[in-house]
Amino acid sequence: MPYNILGISTGHNSSACLLSDGEVKHFMEEERLSREKYSANPFKAVIDIVSKNKIDAVAVASTAPHYAEMEWDGNNVWEVLINKYQKKSPQFYYFNLHHHLTHASTALYNSGFKKAIALIIDGAGSSVNINDKKIKEHANVNFILKNSPLFVYETESVFELNENNIKPLYNFYTANDIVRNTKEEKFEISSAVNIAQVYSAVNLYLGFLPLEEGKTMGLSSYGKLNKSIPKLYLNKRGDKNIFDNELPTRANINVISYKEFWENRKITGGFNKFHKDLAFTVQQESQEVVGDLVQSTINNTGITNICCSGGYFLNCVANYYLTKRFPNVNFYFEPISSDAGTSIGAARLLHLKHSPSTLFPKQKVIYYGQQYSTNKLKDSIDNKKNMFKQLKTTPQEIAKLISERNIVCIFQGRSEAGPRALGNRSILYDPTDPNGKDFVNTVKKREWFRPFAGTVLLEKAKDYFDMAGLDESPF
Repeated sequence: MPYNILGISTGHNSSACLLSDGEVKHFMEEERLSREKYSANPFKAVIDIVSKNKIDAVAVASTAPHYAEMEWDGNNVWEVLINKYQKKSPQFYYFNLHHHLTHASTALYNSGFKKAIALIIDGAGSSVNINDKKIKEHANVNFILKNSPLFVYETESVFELNENNIKPLYNFYTANDIVRNTKEEKFEISSAVNIAQVYSAVNLYLGFLPLEEGKTMGLSSYGKLNKSIPKLYLNKRGDKNIFDNELPTRANINVISYKEFWENRKITGGFNKFHKDLAFTVQQESQEVVGDLVQSTINNTGITNICCSGGYFLNCVANYYLTKRFPNVNFYFEPISSDAGTSIGAARLLHLKHSPSTLFPKQKVIYYGQQYSTNKLKDSIDNKKNMFKQLKTTPQEIAKLISERNIVCIFQGRSEAGPRALGNRSILYDPTDPNGKDFVNTVKKREWFRPFAGTVLLEKAKDYFDMAGLDESPF
């Protein structure tokens, strides 16, 4: 019998995965089932797995310092839910204090590298009490009690993979102002606004919702250098004259700090030149700061296999910049670098406890989700009565439809993991239409500036794209 581990990521972008003898057999984000973007608490995804598979162990990836308890008996929610489907209770393991480690595990073990560095950047990972013995070993922390929780939050971390073992090399934590800024050889605590939170603060200022930083990335392509916008980063951190830190997960622009921020604050729809230039500025400055962090990591370790994960690395513009800036570095950008991927990372860490000699193969495809039978698809169409006509077709006929500038929706095979449409659940349109982006964005009810990814035959990729030295970009 295979050894089955259920991995669960509980927060935003929640997910569940089934790891069977070390191989990802199934992965699904909750939003694919709930139809709620960034959906938390993956009850549907978990039930889908445990109702069909025997589970030997459960790895729960979380950032909370505590767990949700059931009313009446006080038991853990996930243990109660899973035990309703299992005759024998599986073993439960919790990675709530190791969010960045689960990110690192996902990227490092998916990369195929035997020796590599993982660089993790996100808004805020696990919260850790500064009285924790492990932290006190590294940093001399002084604090004043003001009825405030004494927690610090992961924001940037560097890990090393060597012979299947992951060890932390450097951790940056952010904290509120009751903690004295502390910098040690492998450890830093600061009340400064971190790399990703600066980007998120600009995203909020522009009127987008939390977790919609991809919209700011898209808008940045329409901006230019603007001398009226002050430098957002000072010494690799957000300028505290501009940004207010609101722990644990966000920062805000102090709109009265500069008159330009006040005069251009978002009240109605639309984006003016200042908004576009601000998006451009945060994109340029943040990727340069991340590039400097990559350079210092290479200088300190001599390792040029770099795996990148955490929410910041959903930013494909920054990833392209890094690939161009470091042509001699072998980058692996984890395609499921949001918190969704941590269910895989936690499950793999747990699998290595059970079978420490396991070598995970390089991730080549990420079609891990649901696949539906022809009969089920036919029933779904039939239930819509007269909305559809059913016809047999060929790839050539589909290509002809696209060439005639029809929008074609593809639904085939297993669904993709991660936020990118990769041909199994995709909307296709002719990229030679100069108005194509505007047309498809209108149909999808998206903002006019939102970009689309072009898909070409592998052997034609370098004819159409600057591949920055890469042979392929499968994700």
